[in-house]
Amino acid sequence: MSRKLPLALLFLSVLLLALLTGFRPFYLLLYMGSGMLALGYAWAWLQTRRLDVRVQMLSSRPEVGKPFYFKAAIYEKIGIPRLELYGRASIGQVHTEEEQLSLRPKGASGWTGTAWWQTRGLHSFGSLTIVGHDPLGLVRVERQLGDSRPVVVYPATVQISAPSFPGQAVGNGGAGGVGGIGPSRAYTTPATVREYLPGDRVSNIHWVSTARTGQLMAKQFQEVESVDLWLLLDMQEEAQTGEGPTGTEEYIVSIAA
Repeated sequence: MSRKLPLALLFLSVLLLALLTGFRPFYLLLYMGSGMLALGYAWAWLQTRRLDVRVQMLSSRPEVGKPFYFKAAIYEKIGIPRLELYGRASIGQVHTEEEQLSLRPKGASGWTGTAWWQTRGLHSFGSLTIVGHDPLGLVRVERQLGDSRPVVVYPATVQISAPSFPGQAVGNGGAGGVGGIGPSRAYTTPATVREYLPGDRVSNIHWVSTARTGQLMAKQFQEVESVDLWLLLDMQEEAQTGEGPTGTEEYIVSIAA
């Protein structure tokens, strides 16, 4: 249970006793309590001011259901110690657990954390929620710091073995495939550059390398085989059932991925 409710009940009880009885020590308790709360709020508020935060994404391909790693750092800018400071990362609609921080004057502190994305799609990432407390733990002040930036979260995937498609011949790169598997085809793609030789096409000249080396350079090509695989999903709303991670939409997206 939050501490605010017991404190509010205690404050109201003392206030009622003071008004009903006129006993001066009750008023003294009210003044002292109000002063402590005011000082505590000022302390907690100061703990969250003049800070610089940096949040770095350590996972290059965030995915639903898999750990997402990040590194957070906080820098103190005005030269006062921060003793009752906590921080948590805001990752989309998910907040990580609070980490207690201790900042020396003009110092830095940070932590490496782990979180899990709950839904795929475009999310925001990069901000920290900084929480300041008074020494007695009676007052709590929160502040959002850092610039959020968009990050694409990919669907949940599972590891599967290499598939064997109907009509795929062994050793011919899948030539003659049927259904969604197109036949294997070869095409050429630039692989490197070499000196220009008589008979080379003018269109094959690599002008950037020519300008850098001072002599004509030509692109050299290599053959690459490829097979096209098309997966078509029925994303019409009427064709789906269920919601969230257990809905058919998330299942078919994960299967395709």
